[in-house]
Amino acid sequence: MSTSARCGVPRAGVAGTVGVALALLVGACGGSSSTGATSSGSASAAPPSESAPPSRSSASGGATPASAGGPADVAACPAKGELIGFSSPLPDPNFQLFYSVLAADAKRAGLTTFMTSANLDPAKQNADIATLLAKGAKAIVIAPVDPNAIQPAVKRAAAKGVPVIVTDTKIGGPYATNLQTRAREGAAQAADYLKQKVGTRPIAAILGPTFAEAVRVRNEGFLAEAKKNGLTIVDTKTNTPITPDEARRITTDWRARYGSKLAGIFTFNDTSAIGASSVPGGDFRPLIVSMNAQPDAVALVKQGRITATYDLHPFTLGHGFAWAADQARCGKKLPATLNIDTSVIDSSTVGSWVPWTEQRQKRATIVLTTRGSDTFIDAR
Repeated sequence: MSTSARCGVPRAGVAGTVGVALALLVGACGGSSSTGATSSGSASAAPPSESAPPSRSSASGGATPASAGGPADVAACPAKGELIGFSSPLPDPNFQLFYSVLAADAKRAGLTTFMTSANLDPAKQNADIATLLAKGAKAIVIAPVDPNAIQPAVKRAAAKGVPVIVTDTKIGGPYATNLQTRAREGAAQAADYLKQKVGTRPIAAILGPTFAEAVRVRNEGFLAEAKKNGLTIVDTKTNTPITPDEARRITTDWRARYGSKLAGIFTFNDTSAIGASSVPGGDFRPLIVSMNAQPDAVALVKQGRITATYDLHPFTLGHGFAWAADQARCGKKLPATLNIDTSVIDSSTVGSWVPWTEQRQKRATIVLTTRGSDTFIDAR
């Protein structure tokens, strides 16, 4: 089965579907997926090996500022099984991963959760949010198919006093907060990384489909920084179907055209990097720098077939969803945007990378820090 099929991402014909952006942004297809989520909705289930300790709750005190963090699985105010809703854009392992982390944290905090999937249909996502409101959700986490299209549902939630937490959008609202993965910055870091490794030798880039905003910013971040730092880009191609097969085809063509002269390849996601790394070598050995740090790509970093991949920290996003939703239901005021930093996984750091199977078992403490006017969230 192709990567796109496993991820629920359509092939050609997805142009015009804004919602695929989130799936591509984290792009952890091929890694471990969680259990218990379906396209129609799912109640939460914490891992059976984890027990739920007593909640150390405190009164909310109305719209008071959130603390600088704290345990992701400890309620900020009395919890008596209140519902946290999660509206996913598609039935994808990425979002099942986020939900499984959120659900485990919420269960230990004395809360319940329910997940819906919009199947890349903005109208269904509006209906899904209405369903979550009808179920009595006290906070709703939304990964939008199309942030413009969900505004009617967001307004209905606001009218009911139900806070909404989103990811990777500043369009519309009101939102309790936006958990922002820094894809543009990560792509720029990838350009700098390649510059340090190859200097002025020629490179090429496999970019993502521009109909998806969150992917488009990756393209823009890489190309802008490449221009700024003087990278020599001899060709760019778009992996429109978002498959390893298409990335392999593109890279095979580059091997025929440039041979050993091609010093590096940037790929907008690990699915493309995996395809590019499968092209037979000989004297064609470009450095491949990618984004997402999904487990199968990290394995190829260990083997030396992928040079580096940038980790967008999906577990921080999942724990962050749980913590922010709980803070918001308790009336705590959150920063408008909570940024999630990126980090590079290469031969010098891959030894300290924690496998997803281990990360899934960890309980997390949320830490907020400020840099200038920006607030960053981390799960430790």
